[in-house]
Amino acid sequence: MKGLGVLALPLVLGVLVAGAHARQESFAVDVTGMGTLPLKHYQPSVGPALGGLVGFELEAFPSFSLTGRGGYIVHTRRDDFSRSLVPILGGLKITSYDSPLYVAGEVGRVSVRDRYDGSDSTLKDGRATRTAWGVGVGSAVERLDLRVSMHFWDAARLRRSATLDISLAFLLLGSD
Repeated sequence: MKGLGVLALPLVLGVLVAGAHARQESFAVDVTGMGTLPLKHYQPSVGPALGGLVGFELEAFPSFSLTGRGGYIVHTRRDDFSRSLVPILGGLKITSYDSPLYVAGEVGRVSVRDRYDGSDSTLKDGRATRTAWGVGVGSAVERLDLRVSMHFWDAARLRRSATLDISLAFLLLGSD
């Protein structure tokens, strides 16, 4: 978790910069609710997940923004096994001048915690910090941002870490 704390520093600095730049139209802070569906080869002992993220967006150029998000995601328990994720992600968002649609990509680190309370010896408790990435498409209208994305929570094992995600963000601070 120590490495994850160091990686959280850019996200914290980004949110602090929000206070200084909140009056400019080029900076925004949001809160996001996220639902996740594990794909075929993801850990078979977990179900869908829900989570919350805090993020920022800094417009670097017209139609091109830098983003950062961090939060907590927990999978529904199945077969005495549970998994939680703490992602810290940074990325790019490319928008169109005349449309609310955008494409986004992000990469970062995720702390994964597995917990097993059953008697099956093939499953056990564990913690790991992994490289993660995701791509998605979305639409931002006024203070709401709806995104559908695919994340890979372990870059070394793409097929075994893929999820399909839907998120709804609410703009707290900045332009709409």
